[in-house]
Amino acid sequence: MSHLYISDLDGTLLDDSTRVSERSARLLNEAIDRGAFFTVATARTPATVEILLQNIDLRLPAIVMTGAAMWDHRTSRYVDPQLIDGSLSRKAVSVFRESGLEPFMYCICSDMLDVYHHGPLTAEEQTFVDARSGLKLKKFHLDSSPLQVAEAENVILIFGMGDYERLSRLADRLDPAEYSVSFYEDNASTQYYIEVFAAGVSKAVAVQRLAAMIGADEITVYGDNLNDISMMNVATDPVAVANAKPLVRTAAAREIASNNDDAVALDVAANFLSHES
Repeated sequence: MSHLYISDLDGTLLDDSTRVSERSARLLNEAIDRGAFFTVATARTPATVEILLQNIDLRLPAIVMTGAAMWDHRTSRYVDPQLIDGSLSRKAVSVFRESGLEPFMYCICSDMLDVYHHGPLTAEEQTFVDARSGLKLKKFHLDSSPLQVAEAENVILIFGMGDYERLSRLADRLDPAEYSVSFYEDNASTQYYIEVFAAGVSKAVAVQRLAAMIGADEITVYGDNLNDISMMNVATDPVAVANAKPLVRTAAAREIASNNDDAVALDVAANFLSHES
């Protein structure tokens, strides 16, 4: 049996400049080269994960889109994507629109992501899109008609952003028997994000699936935000970084330094060395 190490990205492995430092990359690559099973679990899509982790020799699939799929960067393929049923996708779009919000529809097409959106963008949405445009594995279709959005096929994620009150009311209207809903605050702004997935999707389920794939009987998980708590709850060693939100720190068994101090990489290196010896 083996030990699996899984880190969230934003606010955890990435520093406040949204980068993996040279030191962190070196420490992780040394551990991976010696046999450590390390990967990430993130709300991000492969389009940005590939760029952010380009200096890490990641040999395991990355858990992406909050567990809706894994991404094998060696083959540039999605692994076991969990798509939303078409009728439920259309139903969710109606709930978004009744709440005064136009959703972004993330659809898998030949291991690419097509993202459909209708109508003008808020300033916050424009900033979000600008930071993710022009990427190899993702294409935004911002001139989509209302029907194109509602009838989108192969939907893996329905995404929205806004203030806490609006998104909280929207989340309450989505039946947990039909959808998995992730609702959390953005690390870099005052905006909140809502992610709607097929029922049963979570970082926790994906972590357990990956652990079973490699035969891991120990799982160390590193996190900082509310959408990390589910995977921390299934870990044998749940770890919070010092900058984590209070509820995440409560869910953790132990705490390490902040995301700006190479804390995850240092802990993986030290933990793996202790298990080697």
